[in-house]
Formats: sequence, structure tokens, C-alpha cells
Amino acid sequence: MRGAPHYHILLWIENAPVVGIDRPEEVCSFIQDRITCHIPDSNTSPDLNFLVTKYQMHKCSKYCKRNIKVGKTYVSRCRFDFPRPVRDSICINDVENSLKSCNKIYYLKRNEKEVRVNDYNPLLLKLWRANMDLQYIAERSLSLTEYVTGYVTKAEKSHAQDLWDEVSSCDNIYSRLWKIGQKLLRAKEVGLYEASDLLLGESLYMKSVTVQYVNVYLPHKRSRKIKNYSYLTKMDRSSKDIFNPSIIEDFYPTRPNNMEDVSLYEFVANYKFDKIGENGEREYKLRSKPVLPNHRKFNPMQEAERDDFYYSLIFLFVPFRDESTLVMEGETMEEAFRRHRDASIRGIENHFNKLQKLLEAERNWKKIVDARNKAGFTEEELPDNKEDDEPQLLGEIMEAVADIADMHINVPHLTLEQREAMLNVDQKRIFDKIKSHLLSQKEREDLLENESSRLLRLDNIKPLRMFISGVGGTGKSFLIEAIKCLVDDIWHPKSSEIMCAIVAPTGIAAFNVGGLTIHRLFQLPIEHEGKTAGYWAL
Repeated sequence: MRGAPHYHILLWIENAPVVGIDRPEEVCSFIQDRITCHIPDSNTSPDLNFLVTKYQMHKCSKYCKRNIKVGKTYVSRCRFDFPRPVRDSICINDVENSLKSCNKIYYLKRNEKEVRVNDYNPLLLKLWRANMDLQYIAERSLSLTEYVTGYVTKAEKSHAQDLWDEVSSCDNIYSRLWKIGQKLLRAKEVGLYEASDLLLGESLYMKSVTVQYVNVYLPHKRSRKIKNYSYLTKMDRSSKDIFNPSIIEDFYPTRPNNMEDVSLYEFVANYKFDKIGENGEREYKLRSKPVLPNHRKFNPMQEAERDDFYYSLIFLFVPFRDESTLVMEGETMEEAFRRHRDASIRGIENHFNKLQKLLEAERNWKKIVDARNKAGFTEEELPDNKEDDEPQLLGEIMEAVADIADMHINVPHLTLEQREAMLNVDQKRIFDKIKSHLLSQKEREDLLENESSRLLRLDNIKPLRMFISGVGGTGKSFLIEAIKCLVDDIWHPKSSEIMCAIVAPTGIAAFNVGGLTIHRLFQLPIEHEGKTAGYWAL
């Protein structure tokens, strides 16, 4: 901690409006009811006036001033956007323009005397009686998690160049390593409060959830810890038992029979185990509080990581005793994943969707950086850029990040009646409307006796087009599965044809709903290097 102790807090408010989803008037009303920059009258509100003028007035210094290149000249600006513009009323800015120009997404009503007042909540300020900077967060995507995590885990200021200059003068690698260690111990920047905590033996950080790393690499890429040298010297020279016991190789495969269907992910999250119990056997106990398994995230879009990506999902969510049985001989990792996925392995679908969204968030972050670069800003011109970004600007215009993947339920053995019984109120309303339309269409078909009249009717029928939308976890994918099952149930008994096709614009979206891409089904040409091949008839 380089400065005085302070807090960074996310306050969740139920049913809060979201920019781009709710009406601007609702967003403005929500902000005005909770955030202000007003300097109250000293006669009617003396205490609040004292708190605002003493703690909420921003004074620029070297700490907040940044030289930014605008065109061919450099302009000095406050990185906290002070003085802030005078406004007759609150206004909501365009998200994309705010993103490119690094401006706030909204500005409060403010007069000339209030241009340096930090935004606050009157009640909280009277309770806290110290400085605060209150912001409305305009979205609810994974970018919030990235922002908070990045802020909490940001690195200390380094002295890398000084370190490099000092170790470069050493003759051999051992001397250089020694110099590096000594320099790092001496050169770390430690603030007064952090130094006090270290001297008093106080913990520098705490977390509410314990994180445990799981090595999900392929077996031939996985490393293991060797036993102590003193232990190895006492062993028989022919013994191959040279590794320390581990979760993957020892504790999980030998779990009790009543835990046969427990996956490695569930095992790590929910169970703790001792090396040897009183009866001479390993003991497994249910944790009072689950831990969070963490692992390397692979990118399936990169050829070199594709096998690792699919194997990591199989490895984590398919229960096994012998790891070699997870992938059959001659089977690719993707084929093995699809085989296990079709078997409705518990948890594998949700984790797959989550990883896809995390990768999408990374790609969208790159788009944000590119957008700012095109607007004339660079990382060198905007130091500490990531730290100072308002979280609501991160990913707001990226629709893939804003919609978390559905809790996709893929149970191929469910009947139509069972699926229909599992629908919630909103799903059932949509399902019933589609069902009514399809049954009406089927009745009209049954009245026709020959193929020619059937084709004539098909020319005149009005298709049903519906747009289904909802936030993550509302069951859009499950509803699509139920609709597909309905179509098959109505037409399949009297026809051997494929009656229903599910398509999506991207491969990941198609995979999530068990369908094909639009390009694949309709044989559309793919754009390469800005050029699209000619279309041809199917």
C-alpha cells in the first residue's frame, strides 16, 4: 500500500438500470437520486457543507497531471477529469464516443463553483466523514471483474532498469542470480503503512475464497514435485516411487466408491484429504466451505492450444479412475470432448461456456485498446491507463461480453412432456405461442392430399419469426432445445426427413445450441483478405 488506507468497493443495487438496455430517463433519475456534486448551503446544511468543502474538493498536483498528445502538441490534463464541465442538467454520453475519447459516460448537473467537487452521496458522506468518489457503473459484464481484479493485483513500481544495469556487470550466471535476489530485496518500494504492517506481523491481504491450482496439462506436459533428497537417498535404488503424493495421481483416483461420480473439479472444490488416517488409509472429508479450483485457460482458436483446451475440460469434469481412459485410441481431443458432452457430463457445458466468454472478453479488451489507438492515444501518452479506466466503459459496446452464456441443459433422453414441464413462465409463454402456430400449420398440411397442393400451400403460408432475448442463465438454449424437440415430435413420426435445423452466426454460438453455422448450412462463401468469393446456387 503506497498511500493512506482506503477502500475500493462495488455496491450492488437490485434492479438498477443499465445504459443501452433501460431508457435514458430511468438511468438519469437513478443517478440523480444517489449521486451529486452539489455544494449545500452553509446555513441550511452546515455540517454537509463543511464535509463537502473540506473533503470533496479536488486540487490537481503532479500525481494527477498527465501530458497527453493531441494532434502535434502536448496538453496537460488531470487524469481524474477535473475541472469537470458545467452542466444545466445531467446528461448521458454516447458509449462508443466516451470509450474512444476516454471521457466519462455521464456528467452530473454542475455549476461553476462545483467543477472540482468529487461526486458523493450525502448520506454516505455524513456517515463516512472522509473523501469519497462515487460512480455509477453503467453495465454488468465480465469487464467489472477484470477491472476490480486488475486493480487489486496491480504490480508494485519496479526498478527494472537499475536492476539490469547492476547484474549485467557480473561475470557468471550464479553471480547474476545472487545480485538479482539482493537487489529485489533492497529495491522494492514499500509505503509507510505497508512497512508498519510487516513489522507488526499483520497480513497484507485477505480473501473470502481460497483458490487452489489444478494442473490440467496433458500427461506428457505435466510436471510433478520430487521427494526430498534425504528421503530419496534412503530408498531402494530400483524404486520408482520418487514423487510426492498429489491430487491428480494419488488422492483423486483412489477416492472411496461412494464418490465414484465425483469429477476432479468437484473433488478439489468440496473435499479435503489427509495423507494417512488412523486406520492406515487416506481419509476424505467434506469441506465446510468450498474452495475455487483454478487452472490454465487455453485458447481453442489457437491451433497449438486446441488439444489442451478440450482435454482440460474432459480432465476436470469427466469422473475417472484411470486417466488413460478419458480419450479413446485414435480419437482426437475434440472428438472425445463431444462424446463426453453428448453423455451430459455434469458441469462440462457450463464451464465450456464460461471459458468461451472469458476468451471473448480478452478479445474485446483488445478491440477497446485498438479503438483508443485509432483515436490518437497511446499507452505511453496515457500512463496507468488501465488503472484509471472507468469500469462502465470496459466492454459496454461489446455484446458478447454483456451476455453471459446460458446455463445450457443438454439432456438428450428427456421427452417433450418432461422438457415442457421444466419451462419457466416466460419460456412457457414463448413455447405455447410457437406450439400453437406449428399445430395450426400441421393441421392445414393434413387437409391436403397431394404433393402439388401441398407445395401450393407452402407458398402461401406466413412463417413465424420471433426474437428471443434474455440475460445469461435465463435458459435461452434450453428453450431452443425444447422447440427443436417440439418440431421433431410434430413432424418426425410421419417423415424420415430432417425436420429442424438450428443455425447460428458463429461457430461458438452454434456449438452452444447444438447446431451449425449459417455459412456451413447454406454454403455461404467466407471472406478472405477483404474479398468474398461469388455466390452459387445450392
